[in-house]
Amino acid sequence: MVKRVFLILWSLWTVPLLSQDLSLVKEKETLVKTQYGFEKLTTLLWLSDHYRSTDSRKAQRYAKQANLMSDNFLESAASLTEAQVATAISGKLSYGKVQYQRENYVDARKVFKEALKAASDNNYWKGGEEANLYLQRIDSLSASGKFKENIFNRTLKELDVSSAFSNSKNSMATATELKMAKHYETRGNFSSAIFHYRKAVNLLKNRGEFEKAKEIERKIQTYQDMHRADSVRQEITRQSDSTHNLVLPPPGQEVVSRSVVPSPVQIEQDDQAEMDQLKAIAEDLERKEDYQDALEYYKRLTALQRKWEQDSLQQISARSLAESEMERLRQQNEIADLNIVAIQREKEEEVRLKNILVIIATIIGIATFGILFLYVTKRKKHRQLSVAYDDLDIAKGRLEAAEKHIVKLLEQQVSPEIASALITEKPQRRKQFVTVMFLDIRGFTPIAEKMNAEELIEYQNNVFGFMIEIITRLKGNINQFMGDGFMATFGAPVSHGNDAQNAFLAAKEILQEIKERNLAEKIPHTVLGIGLHAGDVVTGNVGTETRKQFSVTGNTVIIAARIEQLNKTYGSQLIITEEVYSRLGSCDYDKPFETLEVNVKGRKRPVKILIMDQQATAVEE
Repeated sequence: MVKRVFLILWSLWTVPLLSQDLSLVKEKETLVKTQYGFEKLTTLLWLSDHYRSTDSRKAQRYAKQANLMSDNFLESAASLTEAQVATAISGKLSYGKVQYQRENYVDARKVFKEALKAASDNNYWKGGEEANLYLQRIDSLSASGKFKENIFNRTLKELDVSSAFSNSKNSMATATELKMAKHYETRGNFSSAIFHYRKAVNLLKNRGEFEKAKEIERKIQTYQDMHRADSVRQEITRQSDSTHNLVLPPPGQEVVSRSVVPSPVQIEQDDQAEMDQLKAIAEDLERKEDYQDALEYYKRLTALQRKWEQDSLQQISARSLAESEMERLRQQNEIADLNIVAIQREKEEEVRLKNILVIIATIIGIATFGILFLYVTKRKKHRQLSVAYDDLDIAKGRLEAAEKHIVKLLEQQVSPEIASALITEKPQRRKQFVTVMFLDIRGFTPIAEKMNAEELIEYQNNVFGFMIEIITRLKGNINQFMGDGFMATFGAPVSHGNDAQNAFLAAKEILQEIKERNLAEKIPHTVLGIGLHAGDVVTGNVGTETRKQFSVTGNTVIIAARIEQLNKTYGSQLIITEEVYSRLGSCDYDKPFETLEVNVKGRKRPVKILIMDQQATAVEE
């Protein structure tokens, strides 16, 4: 029971409110059709906000009109007040909110960006903050993938055909009203000119062209003043023309009103002669003081004048009606001509828009065909490339395996640096400063005679194996094995800056290692002879296309070989030249050495040598 009473009271309270609300909405919808300028924009914003929660279609319609008006107003923002600028930006925000609510996020983002720019340009920070807030929401939705912009929709929106059509139609309507007003103005029909000028003013206000609207309003005011002055003059003339002359009879007689005799233009000459005759008789009788007869003649004259006045008025009225009808027909013809011009312009605009749409459709069709063609072509090429890629991948794997095998074989024969140079064909024949080492095993022949082939190879591997490792570690390259010895270079094909030091340290380490192995009896007793010399040589690949070898040649190589042979003469294991010693730097030798000058075959002047190790016992080959 209580619930029922509550519902009844609630309905009694809400129904009037709803009725009032509906009445107000209807009033606003009717009012917006007759408003112009900012008054109309304010009403559109009210209607858009009202319908946003109940009818999104109507909200969008009113908000779109508000957005178009706001665009027109903001084009002349410099002439607007702060309140008017705020209202114009609110029009754009309202349209953006409706689009956001309808999930048209692309359109909403565009409108909010325009509102943000307008707010920034006009220092309207509140509107800018609101637009920025919605833009952040839209960017968040875009980042989460909740909407994606279609390329064709984006193209059509960038062209903005509907906006262009609306602006073009508004401009054409304004131009038509101005032309019709000018037409009536030149013919002196100021009332019709004012009517069309007022319609043009309203259209200009909706477009935001307030300065031009004010100019036309001043012109309208001028014509209204002229029209009022002309009406006053016509009234004065009419009152003057309707004044009658009075005939004064003698005392005691009735006053008889006598009208002015119509002009000859209005009355035929015969009738005028008759009236003149009646007037002359009446005046003659009046002079004779025969007032009774004079009065009769005056009555006849007055009756005749009234008759012809009525006839004249009828003629004038008929003529005025004819002229009015002719003027009306002329105006209808002029309006028809103007309508024809307007229709022609509309047709031209429709043709132009139709051409634009045809061009857009053609572009879209060409783009679609091009995309499909590219897609098919790319897909076909992709299949071919996939097959080729698989083949190349297989070939690449084989080439890499072959390259690794070749490098491995080369590194077994030469150093990694020379192997890389031989593969890449980079080293060319050039002059370089290098340190050359010649190493020889003393007494190799007696050792070899005591071993079979397998034992001899094992012995060579045990002796030369660690030597190769030491020389490689110290940036040297073994260029050639010679049975019981080898030639090595330091600084070719690439110099490391301390090549003489590396060569000397390699010689010391080899001698120390051979001594330890001899003492441990890991190898048969072995004595070495090492010679070091530094100088310019020629390096590079030597050979033909079928077989090439990295070669180091020159007088320095020959002298290094001669120096190594001197170990036999002096019973030593290591002899270096002054060219090597001068480049040793801090590489001190902890044993005493002897300095001599010797003559070497191939050298005109004596060569200064340093005998670094004289502890070895001379061994015959």
